[in-house]
Amino acid sequence: LLCRGREEAAFTAFAAARRVVPPGSVADALAWEGEMRLWQGRPAAARVLLEKAVRLGAIYAEGWKGGALALEGRWEEALAPLERAIARTPHDAESRTWKAEALLRLGRPADALAAADQALAAFRRYSGFHLLVVRGLARHALGDAAGAEQAACGVPPAVLDFVRGRVAAARGDGPAAAAAALEAVLRLSRGVRRGGHETAVWLREPA
Repeated sequence: LLCRGREEAAFTAFAAARRVVPPGSVADALAWEGEMRLWQGRPAAARVLLEKAVRLGAIYAEGWKGGALALEGRWEEALAPLERAIARTPHDAESRTWKAEALLRLGRPADALAAADQALAAFRRYSGFHLLVVRGLARHALGDAAGAEQAACGVPPAVLDFVRGRVAAARGDGPAAAAAALEAVLRLSRGVRRGGHETAVWLREPA
């Protein structure tokens, strides 16, 4: 429902489901509702739910809480929960992406690039694109002229068309336009750092 743009119906259904889940599943239900709020671009509302889920022991809630803090612009605070999440689940692509992005926003592009490379080395297969976007921006920040353009090649064409239709600076060729496109991907993605069907949550946004 959320991916189809029916946000109110999605959360009504979620609330109904939460009332009937067994006690042992309450933490996971809270975590997933928090993740969905994060996808909406509502990090404060997400964080309230995710902090409860963390206290109840939900496995992925720590990383999603870090994502919520990051989306609030609290990049330094985001690092600790993201590190804990990665230590607990090393193949957590979302947490690793948020960590690399946090390091980039903190003015540490070399560390961001190292974190992205470590993440890609940890995966047998990486099917998303946000980590590649952050990696490209880190390379660009370090003066690698090809970094942003090469990263843009890893972004689905439909996503690039979407951002270029909304951000004038992202149109055209060259490193500056490619970097603007990558920045737009992160901004327009709101709290989504997955590259699967979740992309539909934001890709249908009106101009």
